[in-house]
This record gives sequence, structure tokens and C-alpha cells, in this order.
Amino acid sequence: MGTAVLEMPKGVSAPCEIGILGAFFEPSWTPANTQSTENLIRELVGVLDNQLLEALSARTAREFEDARQKVWPKYIRALRALQDTVSNVISDREIDRVSKAAVTRVDADLEKQRELRFGDALTEQAVFTLWTLGKIRSLGKELQDAGDAPADKKQADKDLVADFCVNSLWAQFHLDILIAAMKFDRPVPEEIRESVCDGLRAAVNAYVIMKEVLRLPQAEKLPLAVNLPWDEEDESLLASSMKDLNANLADTGY
Repeated sequence: MGTAVLEMPKGVSAPCEIGILGAFFEPSWTPANTQSTENLIRELVGVLDNQLLEALSARTAREFEDARQKVWPKYIRALRALQDTVSNVISDREIDRVSKAAVTRVDADLEKQRELRFGDALTEQAVFTLWTLGKIRSLGKELQDAGDAPADKKQADKDLVADFCVNSLWAQFHLDILIAAMKFDRPVPEEIRESVCDGLRAAVNAYVIMKEVLRLPQAEKLPLAVNLPWDEEDESLLASSMKDLNANLADTGY
């Protein structure tokens, strides 16, 4: 089983922070003396929520696919604007602190909603994806500190990072949809749950790509998350992703 990941919208830069879920940004994150910034963040959160709620309005797998096609570019733009605004008024350290607390809360909320809203399969995939995105974000920070790739590897490295970003954001988008469902007390119809699960699995692809990037000489000593709790389906997807990735790397001479 693979994940039909949409391409990054043309002319849109990826958000600078991968793995920070857009749906749990809060206006209260801003300092008390920046009312105008707080209002701006509130507006941007509202724009992001509207995109997620439009995807949640789908009642069939086909409707969900059509909704994703429509809102995906808007979601990326809204997330980029939101992250850029927040990063201008909050330190990276504070963002990390709030993000970790939010992840813990989301993890607990997903479990609470297992029977009421999501079912076992979707809940387990969402919890696993939340954990994986956290690991990916940590590895991404390490990669930023690792320095440039050798000259003969730069283009291949650039292509890998682009693939990593779009897979990470695709998984993040579907996790944000579930957070929005809890935030606004919206159902997740049975007919779209498998499509959401499939989108969440893109986190595995992102993790595989990140491992490949971290094999560059300047990153060989960086820690890797080697104890992921794979089940049989994730192991099969991982093997398939590695096979496709290795084939692409062979074509580019990487």
C-alpha cells in the first residue's frame, strides 16, 4: 500500500519548521503586549482551520480526495504564514517547549477519542505518526547543523530534502485534520478513515528519506531513531519505500 502524496504547490515555499502541527497553534502563545500580533495569529489560525474543516466536510473517499486537491495549496500557504508570524514573536526555545506540551496533549486526546470518533486503526496510525513526526523534526534539526553536502551530492541532497518536506507535510496535514475534528467536535466518517490513514503513512516515507540524507559523510554520526514500533504494514511500506528510493538514487547517481 502506498501513499498518494500531492506535489508541493508551485510558487509556495514549505514551512520552515517541519513537524509543528498547525492545528494546535494558539493566539495565547504571543506575548501579552502584542495585541495586534495576537489578532493576526488568531486570523491565520482561523484560515488554517477553515481548510481543515473543508476536508472534514467530505462524506465519501472521492469527496475527500477532491477536497484535499482543493485545500492542500491553501493549507501550505496558511501554515507558512502562521509559522513565519509566530517565529517573529516567540523564541525557538519557547516554540519547542509549547510544541512538546501540545504533542503530549494531542496524544492523550487521540486515545480518549478512540471509540467515540476515530476507531482503533485510525487512532493507532495517528499516534504513531505523531511520534514519528517528532523524531523526524529532531533529525531535521540535526541535519541543519551538519553542514553542506559535498559538491557532487548537492543536487541529489536537494531532491531528497524536497521529497522529505512534501511527505512530512502530507502526513502533518492529515494529522491536523484529526486535531481539527477534536477541536470542533466533528465526526470522521468511516468512508474517509482509510484515506486519512493512508495520508498519515507518508510519515514513514519521510523518515526513510531522512535516514538516507543522514548517511551523507558529514552526518554519519548523527543519532537515528532505530527502535520505531513498526507493525507488519509499516514494515512492508518501509521496505517498499526503500526500494523506490534506492531506484531513484541509482538513476541520479547518488
